[in-house]
Amino acid sequence: QLLVQQDHVVWITSQPIGPGKTGMRLVTLAPKDGPLAEGKDERHWQHNHKITMMTLQEDFDIGEGIQTGLASGANDTLTFGRFEGALDTFNRSVASFIDNEVAA
Repeated sequence: QLLVQQDHVVWITSQPIGPGKTGMRLVTLAPKDGPLAEGKDERHWQHNHKITMMTLQEDFDIGEGIQTGLASGANDTLTFGRFEGALDTFNRSVASFIDNEVAA
């Protein structure tokens, strides 16, 4: 996944490492020169990366809680991404691509 920010990109990779476990790696890709790098040294990008890690850790913790809830079997129904229109668009795009590949 790519988390595109105004002046840099965070490259996020996830890899299954066992049942119920996924390893995550986040790499900040920052410009070394040019207008986006102006006035930003290594300390700036390290601090920025630390903030990104802290922010995403909150999301990862929420995700773990959701997975725990789903695994409990307590839910009769599930609403997927009610307020995330991009999720629906993504899923429709994938389904369309798969349908086209199967038909070919």
